[in-house]
Amino acid sequence: MMDVDLAPITWPGWNQDHHPVVMEIGEELDCGPSDVPRLRSNFMEYKFDIPFVMSITNRSKVFNYKQVLYENNKIECFVKMRRNSAGRLMLCSFAYIFSVSYVVWLLFTFISPVQYSQKLTVELEMPANQDRLDDLALLARQNQRTPTVAKHLSERTEQLLQIFGENNESNEPMFENWKSRAAEFCDGKFVGYANRFVQTFDIIVDPNKLSGASGGEKTAKVLKQSEIKEFLSVKTGVFTLDCERVPKYKFDIYLGVTRGHMPAMLRYSVPRDKGYRRVPGLEEDENMTVVVVRYDYANLFHALNDVFNVFLLHIFLHKQPDKTNILIMDGHPEGHVDPVWKQLFKNVTRVRHLSKPVLYKNMVWNMFEKWCPLNDHNLQHVPHLDDFRNFVLSSYGIDGKPRAECSNKMSVLFVWRRNYLAHPRNPTGKIDRKIKNEDEILAVTRRKYPEFNITGADLASLDFRAQLELVANIDIIVGMHGAGLSHMLFMPYNGGLIELMQYHIPVRDIKPRLVFKTIGRWKNFSFLHWQNKDKGHDLENGYTYVPPGVILELMDQIVDLMCNQEQS
Repeated sequence: MMDVDLAPITWPGWNQDHHPVVMEIGEELDCGPSDVPRLRSNFMEYKFDIPFVMSITNRSKVFNYKQVLYENNKIECFVKMRRNSAGRLMLCSFAYIFSVSYVVWLLFTFISPVQYSQKLTVELEMPANQDRLDDLALLARQNQRTPTVAKHLSERTEQLLQIFGENNESNEPMFENWKSRAAEFCDGKFVGYANRFVQTFDIIVDPNKLSGASGGEKTAKVLKQSEIKEFLSVKTGVFTLDCERVPKYKFDIYLGVTRGHMPAMLRYSVPRDKGYRRVPGLEEDENMTVVVVRYDYANLFHALNDVFNVFLLHIFLHKQPDKTNILIMDGHPEGHVDPVWKQLFKNVTRVRHLSKPVLYKNMVWNMFEKWCPLNDHNLQHVPHLDDFRNFVLSSYGIDGKPRAECSNKMSVLFVWRRNYLAHPRNPTGKIDRKIKNEDEILAVTRRKYPEFNITGADLASLDFRAQLELVANIDIIVGMHGAGLSHMLFMPYNGGLIELMQYHIPVRDIKPRLVFKTIGRWKNFSFLHWQNKDKGHDLENGYTYVPPGVILELMDQIVDLMCNQEQS
């Protein structure tokens, strides 16, 4: 492997003490303040003292460009980088920003055993109703569709900017309920909404009043750690409210009792005194900050519930996500969804990583995860569900289009479940509901449907970007009941889901198995459920043998359902 040094990168105000670094695939690099927006990939992450990020992935041969643009900025850079097989050269230049449109020229010279060179020219329109572009992701694929993809992402980004904007008055019944049940205290410095979440202003958080795990560690470093340690112990005074007295505000109950973090947060709050703004070393944060306490942080579905709740709050409060900070108020180790928070929002901080008190000018206490609309199976409609899909995909620069019409070229994803280390309480990483005959199922399905694009993947083994790239344009998803099926949230509407179950269903799984059927109803999916009826097919170590004939029959049925739905 050749070592190729990165050429100097300069711009006004460049700190010469910062030096570019040659990186290996899979490595991550932080060189700059923590509040600089960034874009992750499976290859590299650059994070500089200016709002500039570049990344490139060799696996999917996709060049990703993301830039936070400010008026009158000009950035020029010349970068050399290496990859595993040989040295590569990438030249990038960024033109001046115009009020209506700008042109980004990307010259990508790729040296490989089969040499080729390709030039991509993309013209991207700025949102006409936005005097700045807060957050734009452009996915430029190496084919003739590149300008179309860029234009599609630009249009979708403009739509997303609008739903978070001040002029967007959503008439969603859920939002109307929140508004009608708003209660103000402390001259408007404390506002409760529908007894489920709270917005506070000029609130001080004192990290010295918290104890427990710091959080963010690699799971392998904290094996067998007690979960109690990860839910922080709180002392009186952790929050200082800009109030003469702490409001007596009640929160909704869940399953008969008051649950969640907010009652405790209020219980351990104290009112201000005359000198509360003069705390030594007090820092101030002007941005809106959302406090998140995660419960089932290692489960993709429940983790996405927290993300979806925060997404809805941004629409309701008319705030742009890339201007918002997330304050994680738990001590969980690093989870699979942690990078998602960093990708979607301006900055993510763990409260136990704060060294001194901070005055937050605008803080929202996020809803208890169980109040997420995705948990309410009685809802006929979930607000902004498709906007959430677009928001996540656009943030990753992924082009998620509507599902194509019924044809003989559908795309199918089999989601495999395999052992993996999800959290400290399962140090062996052993899980159940695994399919024993994965290869056999893939082979017979491909023979039956030679025109289909059929693949199988263990999503838990991939980073989140790679997961999204797999599911964003899938027509049919097939898999054993499990959190991986939550990715149907990022599939196009009118898709298909085949959910499989083992012979023995634990009592705890009886109700949750309705989750994906319900999401399918909201997204107008065709849905089929199969449960193993042969006890002998449930094998040791959490495996189930799924007869190939069963899969073929289910595939025939789901395709018929999807095609008949289009014709009706």
